[in-house]
Amino acid sequence: MLRVDPGPWATSLDVPAPAILKAAVRRAAPVARNRLGGATSPYLLQHADNPVAWWPWCDEAFAEARRRDVPVFLSIGYATCHWCHVMAHECFEDKEVAAALNDAFVCIKVDREERPDVDEAYMQACLAQNGSGGWPLTALLDHARHPWFTGTYFPKRSRPGRIGLLELTERIQEAWRTRREEIEASAAHLAEHLRRPPPTPGDVPGPDVLDRACEALLAREAPGGGFGGAPRFPGLQNVRFLLRMHRRGRPGALGAATRQLDAMARGGIHDHVAGGFHRYSTDPHWHLPHFEKMLYDQAMALVAYGEAHAVTGSPLYEDVIRGTVGYLVREMRHESGAFFAAQDADSEGEEGRFATWPWEELVEVLHGDEDLARALGARPEGNFHDEATGRPVPRNILFHADPEALDGPLRAPWDAARPRLLARRQRRPQPLRDDKVLADWNMMLAAGLFVAGRALDDPEITPLAEGAVEGVRTLLAPPGDGWRFEETSHAWCAGRRGRKTFFDDLAALAFGFAHQGLATHRPTGPSAAASVPVQRFGSAPGVHRRAASADLPATLGAHDGATPSATALYAEALLLAARSLGRPEEASETVLRAHAEAVRQQPLGHMGLLTVAADLHAPYVNVIVATGNATRPDDAALAPFRQVLAARPHPCLYALVDDGSGRIQDDRPELAPWLAHDRQQPAAVVCRGDACGPPCRTPEELAAAIDAVLPDARSRRRP
Repeated sequence: MLRVDPGPWATSLDVPAPAILKAAVRRAAPVARNRLGGATSPYLLQHADNPVAWWPWCDEAFAEARRRDVPVFLSIGYATCHWCHVMAHECFEDKEVAAALNDAFVCIKVDREERPDVDEAYMQACLAQNGSGGWPLTALLDHARHPWFTGTYFPKRSRPGRIGLLELTERIQEAWRTRREEIEASAAHLAEHLRRPPPTPGDVPGPDVLDRACEALLAREAPGGGFGGAPRFPGLQNVRFLLRMHRRGRPGALGAATRQLDAMARGGIHDHVAGGFHRYSTDPHWHLPHFEKMLYDQAMALVAYGEAHAVTGSPLYEDVIRGTVGYLVREMRHESGAFFAAQDADSEGEEGRFATWPWEELVEVLHGDEDLARALGARPEGNFHDEATGRPVPRNILFHADPEALDGPLRAPWDAARPRLLARRQRRPQPLRDDKVLADWNMMLAAGLFVAGRALDDPEITPLAEGAVEGVRTLLAPPGDGWRFEETSHAWCAGRRGRKTFFDDLAALAFGFAHQGLATHRPTGPSAAASVPVQRFGSAPGVHRRAASADLPATLGAHDGATPSATALYAEALLLAARSLGRPEEASETVLRAHAEAVRQQPLGHMGLLTVAADLHAPYVNVIVATGNATRPDDAALAPFRQVLAARPHPCLYALVDDGSGRIQDDRPELAPWLAHDRQQPAAVVCRGDACGPPCRTPEELAAAIDAVLPDARSRRRP
C-alpha cells in the first residue's frame, strides 16, 4: 500500500498538506502493477502497486475466474480504514502472499464507498456466517458470485485465535479441488438465505409503538451516556428520536438525549483541537476514539446538535457546531463547495499519532500550564492505549476530564490554547484524506449545515450548505441548468464521475433539498425534494432497491446503520416537503406503512423511521410570507419577517416566503385569493392544517401569532 510522508517541506508550500497527499496518491497511479491503475478511487489507487494481480469489480474478472476455474478472492475496504492498512502491509504488499493469492484466485478489490451495493451484499453474508463484520471484508466467491467463505482481517501467518492468509489460501485451494460440489451447494444455500423477502406492510406506527420504542431505548442507556456497550458508535438517530419524544412529553427522553450529546462533546471522540468527530469510541466512556473522520458522522452530528440546540440553547452544542463547521471548511472542502469523504486514522504508520500528544509537547504548547493539561485528561505517562494490543502508549488523547474547570476558571486559557495546539498539530505529517466526493454523504452534510444554520441563525453557515448542494450538482450532475437526476453520478474523484446514482443518493438529495426549504424559506427546496425521481428503484409501494439495475439487485431494508437508513431519509424528506408545501402526507405514510412490521419487531433498529413517525404524529404550523407583485423576497421589507422566522427554528414550524412565482399559490389553493392580492408591503398568514388565521401585516403580529400556537417556538440560543 502506498504510504506518503510529506516530509518537512509540506508546511513550506502554499498548499494544505492534505492536498499534497492527494497529489502524491495521484502520482502513484502510473506505476500500477495490476488493473487498478486507471481507478479514480483513492483506496484502489493505494493498491495499484501491490504485487497482487487485483481486478476491479467487473464482469471480466468473473469471466477470468471461469476460464481459469478458480474461485474469486474479494477484498472490500476504504481509503481511511485502519485495519485495511494493516492487512495491506502484512499481506497485499508481501510478495509471498501475493504469489499464493494470484495462483489460487482471481482477486478483486472494491472500495465500499464507491460500491455500497457490493459491500452490503457480502457484509450481510459475513454477518450471517460469523455474527459480526467489519472492514477489510474478505469473501471467497464462486463463479455465480455467491459467497461461501467470509471474514474480515487476516494476518500473513496464523496466530492463536486467527488463521493466517497463507494457510487459509492452502485450505481453500484444497477444498475447491476436492469438495467443489459441496462448496457450490453451500454458496447457493447462503445466497438464498440472504435473499430478502419483501417487507410486510402494516399501519403507520402509532403513539403506542413510539412509546414502547422509547421505553426500550431508555432501558439500554449506558452509565456514560449513549446506548449499548463498546465499541460505541454515535448512533445519533437515537438522539433525534428522543428529542421528538421529549416534544411528545415523554419523561426522561430529553435527559437521555443530552447525556449522550454532552458525553460525546466532552469526550475524546470529539476532536477538541480541530473540531469534528472521530468514527467511534473503543471504550464505553467516549474517551478513546477510533481516529478516522467520516463525512457522514459530521453530517449527522450537525443535525443532532442543531436540533438539540434549538431545544436547549446549550452553549456547549453551539461550540460543537461551530468547531465542526470550522473543521469541514478548513480541511474537507473542495473548491466547488462540495466536501471530501474522509480522513485517515493513521499517520507515520501509527493510528492516532496525528491527534495525540506527548505530555512534554502538550505542556509546552500550553505554556507550562499542567493544571490545564490534567483538566484535558492528559498524564505524564500518557492516557492512550493501542486499540489492537491494549498496550499503553506514552501519548495523550484530549477530553474534558474536568468539565467544571474548563467551563469555569480554565475556560479562557483553554480558548487561548486551542489555536496554538492546532497550529502545532498542523506541522505534523498529515493523515491521508480520501478526496472522493459522494452524492449521498454530501447531501446529508448539506442537510446538517442547513439545520445548524437554522438553529444558530448564522448567516455564514447556510451559504456553506447551499454551496455543498451546488458543488454536488457541479461535480456529479451533467453540465447544464438544473438537475438531470437519471444521469447524476454517485461519486466523483480526480475530475471523473463514477457510476450512476444509487437510491441512497436520491434519498439524500431529497433530504438535503427538504432541509434547504426549512432553512431558506424558499419553496424551491421542498418542491425539488418532492420531485426527486425514485420510480426506477421501486420494487413495491414505499420499498426500493439500492440500484436500479445491477449485477447484485437487492431490496433495501429500512434498518439503520451508522446513519439513518436511506429509506428513513427519503421518508423524512417527503414529510418535510409535504408539510412545507401544504400537500397531503400520503407519500411519507406509504413508506412507513411498507416497513411497519419490521419497525414493530425491531424498533431499536429502525429509529430513523420512528423519528419520521413521531414527526408525522406531531401537530405543526405553516407560515406563508407573501410578497405580492410589488416586492421580491430579498427586499429589505422582508427582512423583519425573516428575522421572526429565524428566531423560531422549531421542528414543527414550516415557513415559506412566496417569491411571486405562483409556486405556493399552486400548492395552497385555499390561499389563492389572498396570495393573488396585489399588496405594496409583505404580510404573513399562520395556518394549522386547513385553518388559517388573518393576515399578519407586521413582524410583531407574526411573532405573536406563531407564539400563540407554538409557545416554545422561540429559540433558546444564547445572546
